[in-house]
This record gives sequence, C-alpha cells and structure tokens, in this order.
Amino acid sequence: MDDAKKILIYLTVFIGMLLTGYVIFTLAGVLTPFLLAFLLAYLFNPLVNKLQAAHIKGKFLPRLVGVLSVFFMIILIFAILVVWLIPVLVNQLSLMITSLTHWFMVIEKEWLPWLAQHANIHVETFDLEKGKNLLITHAKQVSLAMGSITAILLQSGMSIVSFFIQLGIVFVVLFYLLRDWPVLMNKAKSRLSVSRFGQTLIKVAADCDDILTVFFRGQLSVMVALGLIYAVGLSLVGLNYGILLGFMSGLLSIVPYLGGVVGLTLSLLIGYLQFHDWPSLMLILGVFGVGQILESMVLTPYLVGDKLGLHPVAVIFAIMAGGELFGFFGVLLALPVAAVMVVLIKGFHQIRGNNDVGPTAF
Repeated sequence: MDDAKKILIYLTVFIGMLLTGYVIFTLAGVLTPFLLAFLLAYLFNPLVNKLQAAHIKGKFLPRLVGVLSVFFMIILIFAILVVWLIPVLVNQLSLMITSLTHWFMVIEKEWLPWLAQHANIHVETFDLEKGKNLLITHAKQVSLAMGSITAILLQSGMSIVSFFIQLGIVFVVLFYLLRDWPVLMNKAKSRLSVSRFGQTLIKVAADCDDILTVFFRGQLSVMVALGLIYAVGLSLVGLNYGILLGFMSGLLSIVPYLGGVVGLTLSLLIGYLQFHDWPSLMLILGVFGVGQILESMVLTPYLVGDKLGLHPVAVIFAIMAGGELFGFFGVLLALPVAAVMVVLIKGFHQIRGNNDVGPTAF
C-alpha cells in the first residue's frame, strides 16, 4: 500500500475520533451507561480470557463461568465502593473542609509571627481576614451539602429510580459484552481483513490497543494500588483524613510526581497540626517513601512498562480539556484519547520519514 493510502487511513481514523467525540458530547446522557459498560468490558476481558484458559481436571473452564465470576467480582467492588468507601471519603472531605478554618488560625497566630521574626517579612502584607471569612462561609455550605446528600436522595424517589435504571443498563450491557467479546472482535477483524484498507486499519487499531492497554490495565492499576498503599499507611500512622489523602494521592499520580508532592505536602501539614512532633512526621514521610519506591521498582515496571509517552503538561491539559468538554467521562477518556492521537501522529511521522529516505524505509 502506498503512502497516500496510509495517510488516508490515518486521517480517516482521526476524523472518526473527532466525530465519535462529537456524538459522545451530543448524546452524553444516553451513551453514558453504554460507554461505562464498554470500558469495564475492555478492562476486565483479559481476566475473563485467563479464567477461560484455566484447566480444571484437564478441561478448560467455560467462558460463561469466567464471565459470571468476573461479573460478580465487579458487582462486589461496586458494592464496597457505594456502601463503605464513598461515604467514608465524603465524610472525611467534609471534616477536612471544616478544619481548614482552624488551619487559617494557626497560620495567622503561629506561622506569620514566626516568619516576621525569622525571615523579616511584614505580616501586614498578608490580609487573611477576607480569605478566612470566605472559607468559613463555603466550608459551612459544603459541610451542609455533604451531610444532606443522603436525605436528598431519599426524598427524591425519581432520582433513585433513574440511578438504578442506569446501573441496570450498565450491568446488562457489560454481561453481554464480556460474554461475546471474542465473537465481536473476530467478526470485526474478518470484515475488515478483506481489503488492504481494512488490514491497515486493523494494524492501527492494534497499535491503539497496545497504548490503551498501558493506560487502562496499567496506569489505572498503579493509581489504585498507590491509593491503597497511601490510605492504609496514613491510617496506620493515625493521620486524620488518611483514607481521603491516600486515595487522592493515588489518583493524582496519573500526572508524574504530582500525587506524591501534593499528597505529601498536605499530609505533612495536617500531621504537623495534629501531632506536633517529629516522629509522626517521619512516619508520614516513610509512608510516601515506601509508596514511591514500590511505584518505581515494582508497580510501574510490572503493570505499566513504558509510559503513555505523554509529557506531564500534555497530561494536565488533556485532563482539564476533557473535563471541561465532557465532564466526568471526559476526564476518564482524556488520556486514552490523547494516547491514541499520539499513535496516529507517530504513524504520520513514519510515513513522512518514508517519503524522506525512500520507498524501502517504511
């Protein structure tokens, strides 16, 4: 296939991505459960394949058994999130926002006088009164809102019905996708492979799958693992809001070094205000030190391998742009879409390099 046709294929894929994004933006409410089901199926299909390949008394495990096992595991994870983790995180977030007012008082009465004495800084230049009043107002509003979420849901029967309908759609679609994933993929490949255009499209899709695998089955696993490590470690230290800070640090680790820096800074600040002693602060440092060592030496090499190939600035921009355009699922899809675009751009560069050095170089 000549370079012109290859360029046409890459342009077709790129335009298809743009059109898909437009459709998602337009039909976000309708497509949300289907999109979530597809993402979960893509994420857990390898586990179903491994269960299907398992031998029990010399026989392969039926795919339906693997699908049901993974399906109920997903339901169990979801139940743990809804029943335990999310309420704990919401409660700790509400308490932490309320405690911010106390932190302002500590800054005003302890830290600013210390800076004025030792760093020759004029305290008068820091007008904290306006910020403190604004923070107190919003902290009370957020705390009241957090505390009334359950009451609002209980009072709104239609909200509960709509939520369970959407959830039911997700699980039904997820079950059928997991069950029929190999059949769907084989049908798509057989129909595309009849032409040279389709064969090249299959290759582009395989390259995209490789880099999406790095994100969905690698980077997300690292984020969850780090969140668990930090949450358990900070909770064992006895730090207030340890679970919230731990999982927040794990999620922010999607941007290199950001999760460790932000999580460690906030944890040390809260630890200083809570403990007022160096041993406790050293334990907090130890938790993040262990997390960073495990990330660099175990989690990232084993679960991710090569990174997504995106600069940290590009990661931040992609997440912010995705959230602004498509909300929560825009944040979730931002990096995979950006990673796929990297694959397409690399394809263009390979074709241009081929044109520069001769027809045998591609």
